[in-house]
Amino acid sequence: MRIEARLPDAEALRRVILAPFEGAGVRVRFVDRSAGRPAQAELSQRCFQSLHEATGGSPLGAWAHWLCRLEGDGDAGRLDAPPIEVPELDFVRDLDHAGLLTLASLLQHGGLTASEHAELFLSPVAASARLLDRLAATGLIDREGGHGPEERYDANPVVAWRLAEILRAVNVLP
Repeated sequence: MRIEARLPDAEALRRVILAPFEGAGVRVRFVDRSAGRPAQAELSQRCFQSLHEATGGSPLGAWAHWLCRLEGDGDAGRLDAPPIEVPELDFVRDLDHAGLLTLASLLQHGGLTASEHAELFLSPVAASARLLDRLAATGLIDREGGHGPEERYDANPVVAWRLAEILRAVNVLP
């Protein structure tokens, strides 16, 4: 089972995320091209509030989401941080039982290979590999290395917290 810390609020998340950039002397500029010219403090506050809501305060999920959003050149000493966009996950509720249970197993076990999935679900390895590939195509899970039936899959850290919330709501996770 995966145990993950949660940060209590957006300010704590902001400090954790920005510390490495500040330590390296890289300036992060918050941008929102659609909102006119709000102050940096307001954009920063909105950014980290959205990030905290999107990830449930998970440092791992927040870090993954943050790194996916940054633009610019760190070597030049400046990065732009556009607004955080929360991925739409309503389609998860419409997955079949095998998909839902597989997602729950990935969250609980911290990742699975097709061989491990086949053993857990008493299914052929090829069928497990197809199911994991189908879920990976949705962006809900990531491939983490390995080849064939030993290729490892895990929940995408950007959506893991929200995915767990949805699986709890449909009574697949406790």
